[in-house]
Amino acid sequence: MRQNGIKNVAVLMLIAIIFISGCAQHTTECKGLQLGSMVSSMGAVDPERFDEQKMSYTIQLCNDSKQDSYISFVEPLITADIKGRISSGDTRIEVKEKVKAGGSIKVQGEFIFEAGDLNKQDIIAMEPIITGFSLGTEQIIQVKGADLD
Repeated sequence: MRQNGIKNVAVLMLIAIIFISGCAQHTTECKGLQLGSMVSSMGAVDPERFDEQKMSYTIQLCNDSKQDSYISFVEPLITADIKGRISSGDTRIEVKEKVKAGGSIKVQGEFIFEAGDLNKQDIIAMEPIITGFSLGTEQIIQVKGADLD
């Protein structure tokens, strides 16, 4: 009985060490703009019809560099199975905001896609629907010895 308790404690300690070292490694490798977090949801556009689905998302972009970055746009990279079904037009979001060095910005977006011939299991099999993000950025690079205005 005591051996099971010791094994359980050892396993929990090992999991905690792996979790903590994984988190520490993540933060030390971040340079420049990074995806800090993402939350997404999907549901029918109209509760009476399921042929159109809306995908909504919120992302947190973190600027881990020593320079400000200007984000002109954010566009989700959508899996090919869904990309051809988008009916809501352009998925690009105009941001046009500066993210200070060490700062972050929240960006929200959504798109509607045709799902008439798909059931819930078909859509789940296509996940992840958003596989990444394309960013349009501008950065100012200082010349040595010059002051920036």
